Amino acid sequence: MIKNNRNLKEISVIFILGVAVYLNSLWVNFIWDDFALVVNNPLIRDPRNIFRIFTSNLSVASDIFYRPLQNISYLADFSLYRLNHYGYHLTNILLHILVTLLFYKLLLLLSDNDRKLGFFAALLFLVCPLWVETVTYIAGRADILMAVFILLSFILFIKERIFFSALAFLGAVFSKEASLIFPLVILAWLLIFAKKGKAFLTGFLLISGITLAYAFISIVSRGGSLITSSTYPFQTRLLFFVKEVADYAALVFFPANLHMSYTVILPDRLFSGMMIAPAAFLALLLCMFFYYLKRVKLISFSLAWFFIMLLPQSGLFAINAFFAEHFIYLAAMGFFAVFAYYLSRMRSRRTAYALLTAYLLLFSITTVRYNFIWQDQFKFFNRITLLSENSFAAYNNLGVLHLDRHNFSEAERLFKKSLSINPDFPEARLNLARFYYLKNDFSRAVGLTKGVLEDYPHNYTAWNFLGTFYFKQKEYGRAKDCYLKAVQINPGFGPGWVDLYNFYSAQGKDQEARKIEQRLSRVDPFALAEIFFTQSQGFVKQGDTDRALSEIDRAIKLNAGNSNYYNLKGHILKAKGDLEGAFYQFKTAIELAPRNWEAYNNLANLYALAGDFESADLYYRKALRLNGNFANLYFNLGLLYFESGRLSEAQGFFRQSLSFDATHSLAEDYLRKIKDRAK
Repeated sequence: MIKNNRNLKEISVIFILGVAVYLNSLWVNFIWDDFALVVNNPLIRDPRNIFRIFTSNLSVASDIFYRPLQNISYLADFSLYRLNHYGYHLTNILLHILVTLLFYKLLLLLSDNDRKLGFFAALLFLVCPLWVETVTYIAGRADILMAVFILLSFILFIKERIFFSALAFLGAVFSKEASLIFPLVILAWLLIFAKKGKAFLTGFLLISGITLAYAFISIVSRGGSLITSSTYPFQTRLLFFVKEVADYAALVFFPANLHMSYTVILPDRLFSGMMIAPAAFLALLLCMFFYYLKRVKLISFSLAWFFIMLLPQSGLFAINAFFAEHFIYLAAMGFFAVFAYYLSRMRSRRTAYALLTAYLLLFSITTVRYNFIWQDQFKFFNRITLLSENSFAAYNNLGVLHLDRHNFSEAERLFKKSLSINPDFPEARLNLARFYYLKNDFSRAVGLTKGVLEDYPHNYTAWNFLGTFYFKQKEYGRAKDCYLKAVQINPGFGPGWVDLYNFYSAQGKDQEARKIEQRLSRVDPFALAEIFFTQSQGFVKQGDTDRALSEIDRAIKLNAGNSNYYNLKGHILKAKGDLEGAFYQFKTAIELAPRNWEAYNNLANLYALAGDFESADLYYRKALRLNGNFANLYFNLGLLYFESGRLSEAQGFFRQSLSFDATHSLAEDYLRKIKDRAK
């Protein structure tokens, strides 16, 4: 009974602390790869796709990774939460807590039930701020799932539950391919702890067999290679491995300047200034491994665990990055186990607990603060550009944010900055083309897109962009060919089908449009909802509010979790004079997406119309906090203060409006009115 009570206390502390530290991650919107893996992933939208998931890559936008369990977890989330990001974050938090509990259980098995050691290590791992990139990032779930199944498989293996251990390992393999290194972990445990027995040998052979079978199937399916080629010589990658071990250790115990998309300096020789300390640190770890091999097997095994689990993502093998915080999600458990061992063996308990408390406070505060940065995508990407000046992807993504808010000059600067670092980066080239398109510079838009297609002829996004550019120039034959090429290359590309549908509708080809509608109703209802949303917007522009309302209702029926749909419905109801209905729709839009600044602005407009100055002012300012670069928001606030007789403050807002849009004629008119009143 005492043992069970102690377990319950420790489990409760881990659960409560884990929720407390990551609670503010619930307010982080979808970001970066979340859009490809969740928002725009048709595989997760229908439970009937479960078998299709096992025969498909991770997303329609990528043919690199095969991780069916990651998609199945998203499918489960989608069935519960649709596209409400809170639910996806909650799943990640609970899975991270489960990983921590399994890590705690594993350490109890490896340390002859040393609860203090296990608890110390588990707490440090739980709140380590490096895992924001894994836990807060919805797309980072692969690492958490892999950790769950690797730890579970290892625990079952130690308990000689070989069949279930193998099943758990299959779960790890279907979560992330880096788990294929796990047989080396088992081998290290068998050798270091001198374990023998038929069951262990059978289990090792079975799990190794699964690894070899998976590797063989991958090689065959990829045409003869499991590992992609690298442009960097092996000697360079080996030297970087030496350096990164020290860099990761420094980040784990002194977490500062955390960010995604690291850019690294690759060493070219061992005997250089940047390699002296890392080489010495690596030598120290190797000495510790051999020193403790006969004395404290747990330390030697923990160090072996770190190196083995780091190996697949160390840069020795060609992957999409050399260095990332989430790469050591599993590997760092080795460091925490060693550190917790020393803490638990300190002669002064007071010193040990003081040091543990200091680290837990440092880690927890850093994690919470970093989560707040993730809540603001501008801060998030700006941080990356400041800390990794050569992160061309971050400059591109920041440019997209500015382009979506019509900050054209800044968007252009950022896209060109991205391309100055990596001139071949197709995403930045296409986004720059989109910028020129929005500025009505079609020749440059088409030229850039054609350049991308010369280098990447199977880039379906480029084909789709080119179709849109030709359509705008009324070159309908070329537009049709490009749209068809895009969906031919990637039949799962929902936006391509939407654009093709809109093309056929605009051309009056109703039969072809209906065929696309029927197809999407079967395979991607969310893409069909986007069609109805687009049609509703068109009817709004035409002033046909009845048909606009009918179309947006059809969109909401297919996708009830899209904040923008309710925002548009509120706009339509307001135009029809149903202010109460519009109020409800804007409120719903905000509930679904608390960072939807347009919904805040529209709700403020309603309050202003009703004469509620305080509420209108409150919601305009909320919208400004989310988008402080939109001229009309400042104009609306200026108008609110003007009508309330507060001319000095109104004047300031009108001037701010003009600072973002020098052609804002209404702001100029009201400034003149204020000047006339002052005479």
